[in-house]
Amino acid sequence: MRTMREIADALALEKYPPRWDALAEHVRAGTLPEDDSFLTQSWIREAAGFAVPLDGMLDSVLEGAAAIREIAALRDWTVLLALAMRDRTAFNAERRMLVLPKAPAGTPPLAYEMAPCLGLMTQAAPSVERMRERGVPEDVIGPTLRNTLDCLEVFQLRYGRPGMDMHYFGWSQGFADGRILQIGSLQFEAAARFGHTVALPDRTIGPDDPVIHVHIPMGADIGHEARHAAYGRARTIFAKSFPEYRFRAFACHSWLMDPTLAALLPDSRIAAFQGEFIRLPDRRKGGAVYEYVFIGDWPTLESLPENTRLERALKKWYLQGNTIDEMLGVMPF
Repeated sequence: MRTMREIADALALEKYPPRWDALAEHVRAGTLPEDDSFLTQSWIREAAGFAVPLDGMLDSVLEGAAAIREIAALRDWTVLLALAMRDRTAFNAERRMLVLPKAPAGTPPLAYEMAPCLGLMTQAAPSVERMRERGVPEDVIGPTLRNTLDCLEVFQLRYGRPGMDMHYFGWSQGFADGRILQIGSLQFEAAARFGHTVALPDRTIGPDDPVIHVHIPMGADIGHEARHAAYGRARTIFAKSFPEYRFRAFACHSWLMDPTLAALLPDSRIAAFQGEFIRLPDRRKGGAVYEYVFIGDWPTLESLPENTRLERALKKWYLQGNTIDEMLGVMPF
């Protein structure tokens, strides 16, 4: 293995976590294993059968791993990524210093865009153990492990090719840590602090109160029966699996909280979903509509599709010069 500085220079990385210098030196000295077995077909196929469902993405992941092994610096970087991720506390603390390698101009991007996915896959088995230690039910662990496949599929929808970028890689760390669980049609995340204050007639939820964040996967069923079944089970599971926290509420920071959606679609599931939350006045401009509704490359607003009622309503709204903002909602227990 090269030094980390040599790897960074070969991959044109502008920065990297300082801890990686020591990791590379430990590998070079033989005090850490130079283990790239997770880049082999046998390892990937076994992982896909045990803990990382890949379905139709398996061939692309196999092809990407083979391509990584042909690029020495990228192979070394991916090995160090897998080693770095073993220490979850250190890795989460240094993520802002992490830059993913990019393919040089004219080079097929598959190897570079599969490297973070392969590194992430090495955390699948430890993630299962972390969830089991917390008493997470097996029928929740299985769906939770599908996050890697979900990220690969959404990336392909957005860019027309399989892979993973920093957005999806960073999002996936909550699943690797066992903090985010797929329960029913929704995803729930343990948060030690709410970070805001909501004064209600009978109580106040303060910034230091633990909450459970609600995330809505693309295409999730947010109908009344599905979402309330998920809420009920999430409260039970999180109370048991995270006894160190006394959760006070569900919180949801999403474009689905924008009240404009209820005005545009007053009898919709979206209107019913957001209507159960108390919204905070803060708004944040965001492009979530282009991540979850208008996925892909649309050169003009006029070219946006109109295949669904939601698409038609949003397109008309945006053509009028408006936007949908991200807002925070809270649902007290």
